[in-house]
Amino acid sequence: MHTEEFLNLYRQLEQTLNDYYDHKPRSFSSSIMEFIHDDISEPYKERLDLCREVRNLLSHHALIDQEYLVTPSTHLIDTLKEVLAFLEKPPLAIDYATPFSKIMIASLDTPILKLMQQMKKKGFSHIPVLDHQQFY
Repeated sequence: MHTEEFLNLYRQLEQTLNDYYDHKPRSFSSSIMEFIHDDISEPYKERLDLCREVRNLLSHHALIDQEYLVTPSTHLIDTLKEVLAFLEKPPLAIDYATPFSKIMIASLDTPILKLMQQMKKKGFSHIPVLDHQQFY
């Protein structure tokens, strides 16, 4: 039963990625390979490549004596579900944003030497400069 669920999820992922890469320049004919080589897939690359290998094995050498050669693990099925969830509802910028209250800012008349000392102390390399509450 795991095998059919795995193959169905893999097909669903392929379709989702075909839609995602539609009208975008591609380096690979396989949408899965395109995703694996895309920076956004970083957390999933290795696991998804394993899923790809298992899927290829099941597709090209699926049965011996009417039995599947391999049975995908729950972990591989969960990987496909996780990638699908990520693609269907990707994280938003707000999920990674620094709250305004924690942003170090300067104004046009902030003394630079003191500001540079504070930035170094707090580990900032860049900060926004505001002019009357507007970004400069």
